[in-house]
Amino acid sequence: MTAPEGDSSLAPGRTCWRIAHARRAAVIVDAADYFRLARQAMAAAERQILLIGWDFDTRIVLQRDEADDGGPCELGAFLQWLPQRRPGLQIHILKWDLGALKLFGRGTTALRLVRWAARRDIHFRLDGAHPAGASHHQKIVVIDDALAFCGGIDMTGDRWDTRAHRDDDERRRRPTTRRPYGPWHDATMAVDG
Repeated sequence: MTAPEGDSSLAPGRTCWRIAHARRAAVIVDAADYFRLARQAMAAAERQILLIGWDFDTRIVLQRDEADDGGPCELGAFLQWLPQRRPGLQIHILKWDLGALKLFGRGTTALRLVRWAARRDIHFRLDGAHPAGASHHQKIVVIDDALAFCGGIDMTGDRWDTRAHRDDDERRRRPTTRRPYGPWHDATMAVDG
């Protein structure tokens, strides 16, 4: 497939991996919807989940109401639960390397990473393939090479919010400390095919 007519910015193998048609595409506004939809998609994964991000906080809650699949709603526990539920599922996580310094101040997060390192179905790597002081800034989730989310929302603390962005929303609290944080507006894209 070639780039859309008149678009010279897309060159397979040079500026993009390849060009393909998506069956469906949608914009997801704000993390309340994104976290819930990403969790649902990961719960349905059969073979592989790829997570690429500037930051991941294993303590964040992906779904505020009880999940109907019986699994945990907290990111770290959920990712650990998934391969137990679906043997053979492989989870690959790539995180910005300098951002990893934050992990040591996040309570049980370092312990969670040690548990993941002992597993053969969760693969956690730090990305240092960029100039000093730079980082990859993509936030990408790919499920079974068929569904992808890509946008600006990190799966980390201080990102969850609804489209209402109410100043007094009591659900907007940091993991562990439970301190409130301000409204956060962002978007991501979902594509399948």
